[in-house]
Amino acid sequence: MEIDLVILSTIIFTSIIQSLVGVGILLFGTPILLLFGFHYFEVLNVLLPISIIINFFQFNRNLGSLDRKLVWRLVILILPIIGISLSIATYINVNFTKLIALFLILISLYRSLKIPIESVVNTTPYLIVMAIIHGLTNLGGSLLTAYAFTKNWNKLKTRTNIALCYFAFAITQLITLWINNQININKGIIVYIPLAVLIYIFTNKYVFIKIDEGKFAKIISILLFVFGIILLVQV
Repeated sequence: MEIDLVILSTIIFTSIIQSLVGVGILLFGTPILLLFGFHYFEVLNVLLPISIIINFFQFNRNLGSLDRKLVWRLVILILPIIGISLSIATYINVNFTKLIALFLILISLYRSLKIPIESVVNTTPYLIVMAIIHGLTNLGGSLLTAYAFTKNWNKLKTRTNIALCYFAFAITQLITLWINNQININKGIIVYIPLAVLIYIFTNKYVFIKIDEGKFAKIISILLFVFGIILLVQV
């Protein structure tokens, strides 16, 4: 069994974040592992199955909190574009990192600075761009979180909708990797998945339910800002 301490530490850290807000394993795990020299598709093979499991737990019992308009856009528009973009990523290498970083920092501050950014985020073109970026770079989760952040949903609805979308993102990515012969699941997944599930159960039971709506919004805002800074200074 192949257990890598860098991967293990990354999964522990990102699983806590994903258990709270619906994203984290891919959003933070991808750039972290890339910085440690892992290949993009190697990262996907490790992180996608873990993200899928946690996301399933997060939305499965809260289907009534799903936003129907977002679900419809997800199936008809977002997922096909992610599949196409990920297929393209097997042949080309693109970098939107700095642009995404600046946008995330702007989103994280929009409530405090009263920036009227909803008219941009709540549009079909925004979702198309998000899907393209996610397929090419695996960083679309940050834009998905920004989208949910501007909706002023309660914490359960926010996490549930993000979790469903991210679950669907990951399933689509795994299918696309399989079609393009890029599937090579790390054997350490036997340990990583149960560990991530235990972290989710503990975090959900003892942390998530105790966070009020105001603090939850602040947590997402801080995460977007921090991730934006990380991407901005990434070499």
